[in-house]
Amino acid sequence: MSEQSGKRRAQTIVEYALILSLLAVIVISVLIILGAKTASTVGSAANSFEGESTPAVYVSSISLSASGRSPRIRVRGYVYLSTEDGGSASGATVGVTFSASGAQVDSQTTRANRSGRAQFSYRSRDLARGDVVRLGVTNVTLSDYEYDPGRNVETSKQTVIP
Repeated sequence: MSEQSGKRRAQTIVEYALILSLLAVIVISVLIILGAKTASTVGSAANSFEGESTPAVYVSSISLSASGRSPRIRVRGYVYLSTEDGGSASGATVGVTFSASGAQVDSQTTRANRSGRAQFSYRSRDLARGDVVRLGVTNVTLSDYEYDPGRNVETSKQTVIP
């Protein structure tokens, strides 16, 4: 093989490599533009695209009650979770804030039990009869699920101190 033929062959290989690189960039750009997302997990070759979305976890209801007499008022709240696919919300981490008369007074995080219920409690000597106490869900996390606040049946609940 002549030296000129070798150079031509090397140039052809470089041109093919550049074309393949350009094609890869185009494919990646198209995927990004179309909104495709790829999730990789260590030890698995799992890919997730828009058509295969992560199931949602959401708040199906909230109950809130107050008991006791001033100056020892106790407010209890329960946040009930559901999943889009009917799976268990057991172990979900739920974040809430308690507000009294419009001002945030406490922030708490807890895990949901087997039935998907997260329990919260707030005690205060500053609450009095007639005060309005509000419990608002701030976040929910659950492995293999995505929190979708838009699906919440309720996001907050309030009660009046008796």
